[in-house]
Amino acid sequence: MEQVSSSSNPKIKLAISLQKKKFRDKEKLFLVEGVRNVELLLQQDYEAYIDMCFVTKECLAEPRAAEIVAKIDSRKVYELPQQLFNKVSATDTPQGIMLIMKQREQQLEELFAEYKEGMLLILDQVADPGNVGTIIRSADAMGIKGIICLAGTVDIFSPKVVRATMGSLFNLPIVVNAKLATVKELLAKHQVQLLVTALDNTAKPSYEADLTGKVAVVLGNEAKGASEEFLAEQNKKIFIPMVGGAESLNVAIAGSMIMYEYRRQVDTKCV
Repeated sequence: MEQVSSSSNPKIKLAISLQKKKFRDKEKLFLVEGVRNVELLLQQDYEAYIDMCFVTKECLAEPRAAEIVAKIDSRKVYELPQQLFNKVSATDTPQGIMLIMKQREQQLEELFAEYKEGMLLILDQVADPGNVGTIIRSADAMGIKGIICLAGTVDIFSPKVVRATMGSLFNLPIVVNAKLATVKELLAKHQVQLLVTALDNTAKPSYEADLTGKVAVVLGNEAKGASEEFLAEQNKKIFIPMVGGAESLNVAIAGSMIMYEYRRQVDTKCV
């Protein structure tokens, strides 16, 4: 295990740069921090995607962390002093372990070539990293077949999104920067039912919609909702009925509830 102690080291400069989207896009790399997140990725056998691992001496003193690091090719592991690790970290309370990971790029055409049935999610300019991370985590738990992030949706490889996914980022196909026109074209070509979350008189409760078979659900921007390109057409619209005093639901919560209803319908149909 090599020790790195200088902030001018190219590996350290690279890690710091990856806190910004333009460098993540350029290098096709991103950061994963924290014992549990690293542990979950290694449990899913994603070692081939690991470019580097940074760890502190203090972290290595913990048996759990030492066991995790032992699973990584030692040629990729670098020990950093705590002060230097703090400069590299994108969190307020670093745990002392970080991976630099290769981005797994999924093409839109590849997703549809492998897609047979089940629910797809379309994130239409969803802007909050915590929301997107939670949606990805829920999608993984509910067996969603893929996520399509339209251009304008927050970068799924940002540190905040990665933390919120809790290891689910690689567990399902995720397409980024997709063009709306191309998505609509492929949905029509593959005869996928399109449902748009919306609050208007034509929308019906999500539990009344048939979510089995081939279906894609649009989750819109937190402030503006779904794009007019979706709302203006005769697409089916769904909403989640509310009986309390809340004005609306967080998009991640609403999306998770729709995904659960999908899972319920599919499991009920299979019985």
